[in-house]
Amino acid sequence: MSNILQALSQLDPEQDNLWTADGSPMMDAVKQLAGDETITRAQLINEAPTFSRMNMELPEPYNIRSMAPDDDEIAQAKAMSEIEDAKEKDEEPPVAVGSIQNDDEPPVEEAAPVKVKTRGEAYQEEYDLINVRYAELTSQKDDLEKELKQLARRQAQLSPYVTGSNEYDHRKDMLGRKAYIDGQNKIRMERHEKHGQVLAALGVKTSGASPLDQALSRKTARGMARPAR
Repeated sequence: MSNILQALSQLDPEQDNLWTADGSPMMDAVKQLAGDETITRAQLINEAPTFSRMNMELPEPYNIRSMAPDDDEIAQAKAMSEIEDAKEKDEEPPVAVGSIQNDDEPPVEEAAPVKVKTRGEAYQEEYDLINVRYAELTSQKDDLEKELKQLARRQAQLSPYVTGSNEYDHRKDMLGRKAYIDGQNKIRMERHEKHGQVLAALGVKTSGASPLDQALSRKTARGMARPAR
């Protein structure tokens, strides 16, 4: 037997590492199985021109796979042999195992036929699933937008305190109060000056003291003295 054909007969079509992308046998695998590192692709094609992963047939003298009977052929040959033996002995031919059915046993129910969906039914099912998923994502989107608004509002409230732009400055507050008091004093002084000008125009003599100071400096009758502080 040719060592190339013998190596090809040992290749397993289920193993991807033994075949190229186009279904030709890998040369490294053929060389290893044949025990000959000098084999070329041209020699392989010359020995088995139609051999490939999809066509494992080799020339008849070397087709080891086709020479070996499969399990169905062995079982069929055995059954035929038993039938011939039974005929020679005038006996009933043997019944295949599994074909005898007990009357007491319930009949085997046949599997329900599988319903094949039409293209329209498949599209409708996919459309319904998309609608359900879209509704779920929309609900999640609304919840996320609501939460984002709440976080943004709280972030805006905390930002001035974190950055220091809204920190309470006691000195600024004190200066503001002082400016307010100074403004009120200025308004009083202007009012007092205008009041003095009006009295002078009327010929009324004034001591220059405020009405409050005049009342406090006025002499009081006996028993009406202010208590000492």
